Amino acid sequence: MRRLFACMLLAWLLLAGAVLSHAEIKTCYLCGQEITGKYWQHQGPGGLRLFCDRCYRSSPKCSACEIPCSRDNLTKVGKEQLCPDCMAQARFCNLCGNRISGRFFTSGETGEVYCENCYRTYPRCRACDRPMRRSSLTADGVCLSCEAKLPKCKACGKSIVGAYFSNKYNGDYCPECIRSRPECYACGAPVSDVYWTLPDNRFLCDTCKKQSIFREDQAREIMNEVVKLVAERLGLVVERPWQLRLDKLNTEGHASALAARQGVKMASPISGNEMGIYIEREDRREIVLLYGLPISMIYETAAHELAHAWQAENCPPNQSREIREGFAQWVAAQVLKLKGYSITLEKLQDRTDSPYGTGYQRLAKIEARQGKAGVIQYVCTAIR
Repeated sequence: MRRLFACMLLAWLLLAGAVLSHAEIKTCYLCGQEITGKYWQHQGPGGLRLFCDRCYRSSPKCSACEIPCSRDNLTKVGKEQLCPDCMAQARFCNLCGNRISGRFFTSGETGEVYCENCYRTYPRCRACDRPMRRSSLTADGVCLSCEAKLPKCKACGKSIVGAYFSNKYNGDYCPECIRSRPECYACGAPVSDVYWTLPDNRFLCDTCKKQSIFREDQAREIMNEVVKLVAERLGLVVERPWQLRLDKLNTEGHASALAARQGVKMASPISGNEMGIYIEREDRREIVLLYGLPISMIYETAAHELAHAWQAENCPPNQSREIREGFAQWVAAQVLKLKGYSITLEKLQDRTDSPYGTGYQRLAKIEARQGKAGVIQYVCTAIR
């Protein structure tokens, strides 16, 4: 028993000596050789590492943690070279590409990281406010990502940043174009760089000008079609003869136009925002349409003024303006439906002004309850 205990004690002492002997041996992290003299220790991202004096002085060092590394383990990034541990933990500026060692900024939208110098000195996208290389910004000062998302001003074509004006009929417009550009007389939108100025000082955008009627023979052809449609579809026939002509807008004002309607002045009877007028005097009856309007608006105005000619023969002379103008709008709406001019029709139906918009809405409700015949019967007797 004593012999067994002695053997066990001897084995334990030998093992303890081997462990102590091994623990005292220091090896260089790079060359793997036993360190017998001066050595260096460094606490880095990978833990405590020991280096012999020769490896420490002769090996290249990581630019971040300054730990010596073999050249094969260093990754060159710009002017720096990084060890694998620092490479895995480093942040790099999205603009200059350098490692960020101090304060940095992050884009919440994209997660991109910027060093303080780039963040404060690079130009920014006007929309998302991220710093950008100048070559990454459009002429409007927005990045390509925002460029694809932003609405475009229909007048100047630029990307719209911030508040803007939206018209469901014509598109979106930036505040600058709304403020500085003239409005198209026909569609009411700011004109683009290509527009037309008519002799009566009206402006037409290029789109409306291409669709506009300037010749009387063209207007007469449209009016003949309107007369036929109104007679066949609504049963409205004007018995007494009347004349048709085109005229410009009276730039002298309403008083001058009124004198022309009374026959005491040679001038256009159309003024303000009017697009046409029906005139009845002892010596003549005529429908005057404003020249230079798009085809759909010529149809609308021709039907409107033809309705007034019919009212002059069939309705009470003291009828209210709301009924009179509302019925003319209603007749125009029927013609626009038949011709398929949906946008011009929608504009007419969306009006809320008095007497045109309120009058039309009043008669549209009657049509919904009593049909077209009910509307015609109503206007033949209604006064207010």
